[in-house]
Amino acid sequence: MVTVSPSAAATVAAASIGAPVAVLGDAAERLDEAAREAAQEKADEGARLANEAGLAAEGRAEVASGPSWSALLRIADSEDALAIIVGSRGLRGLKEVLLGSTSSGLVHHSRRTVVVVPA
Repeated sequence: MVTVSPSAAATVAAASIGAPVAVLGDAAERLDEAAREAAQEKADEGARLANEAGLAAEGRAEVASGPSWSALLRIADSEDALAIIVGSRGLRGLKEVLLGSTSSGLVHHSRRTVVVVPA
C-alpha cells in the first residue's frame, strides 16, 4: 500500500526565484516531513484494511519531487508488482488538464496492468 505526496521542497526550489532559498527550503523540508508522516499513517491504515481482508500488505509513504504517477511506476518496478491498483478522484474537464491525473499518467505510461477504481 503506497501513498505518494508531492514534495514542498521541490516546489519551493522551482518557484523560489528572488526568495531566500535557505529559509524557504527549511520550511519546505519540515512540510515534507509532516506530509511523509501523514502519508505513512494513511498507507499503514490501508495496509491494515488489506491485511484484515486476507491480503499480505505493508504501508509505504513517498514524497515525490515529480508527478505522483512517476513515483508509483518507479515503486511498482522496484517491487516487480503484477499490477497497480489506484483510486480515481473523478477530476474531469479543465481540472484534469490543469492538475494532471495520477490514474491517467499510470494508464498511459505503465507497462503493467493498471486498475482504476472509481471514487
